[in-house]
Amino acid sequence: MSVTLRRLILSGLGILAGLAAWPLTEIALANQALFPSYFVFNLVLGLLMGTIIGGYFGSGQGIGAGSTIRFTTGMIQGAVVGLFGGIIGFLAGQYVLLILGDVFVSHSAFTELGYPLSRAVGWSIVGLFIGAIEGIRTKSLRLIRVGMLGGWIGGLLGGLIMEYLHLYLASIMIGRLVGIVTLGLLIGFFYGLVENSLAFGTLKVLNGEFKGRDYLINFRRTRLGVGKKAHIRLEPYTDVADLHAELSVRRGNLYLRSLGESYVVLVNDDPITEKELKYEDVIRIGQAKFILI
Repeated sequence: MSVTLRRLILSGLGILAGLAAWPLTEIALANQALFPSYFVFNLVLGLLMGTIIGGYFGSGQGIGAGSTIRFTTGMIQGAVVGLFGGIIGFLAGQYVLLILGDVFVSHSAFTELGYPLSRAVGWSIVGLFIGAIEGIRTKSLRLIRVGMLGGWIGGLLGGLIMEYLHLYLASIMIGRLVGIVTLGLLIGFFYGLVENSLAFGTLKVLNGEFKGRDYLINFRRTRLGVGKKAHIRLEPYTDVADLHAELSVRRGNLYLRSLGESYVVLVNDDPITEKELKYEDVIRIGQAKFILI
């Protein structure tokens, strides 16, 4: 999946997650009296938000790969991770709220600072869990760390915006809608931003139908080919096998190897079976050409 497309998908999923979570939030608020306590009500609200946002973000890899199986399994895994994020985020927010209750003693200070800050901390924890979904799914510790950082930043900033919109917009309902959508959007945006900045490198396509596309290298092993199991699919190009070549990261260095004796894999016009790559190397996989940047 290209960098631009991945960013668009992540941002779009955040917006859709916010739109999906908003009506359920309004239903819960309208029936708040049915809950045994405010604590239970907020816990359920956190579970709903975490599960929905997690499910949407978990489906992202399946959407990008065009795989129904990845879409379904990713959504389920994302929903489970998001559920736990909602629980832990809610508890963290409540703990911070108790601490800030002793710091901001006046009603106005607590309303305008203490309460929004404590809630934003909770949303940052939700974002942290959401960001870890892709790394958990692929069993990549590096991607977990990268995703958690991006999700945490997006959750914190989005949470602050959402809570202050509640306070200052004339329509509280519209404030919640805009706030929840902003929360999802910022989690997706900052996840993509951090992922891009901390990737092992980027492959830019130099020829053919995909010319100009960028592909992040953010897994320890990245396979290229035309088959459904390839991470980077090169369907329009000729002389490319289902699984043609593999990029791997070892001790911080990036290597490229051919996955078949007869497969054409060139680095700077030299045929290779395996080679350590450097920035600005030109790579050819069948008829597809890339530059490492």
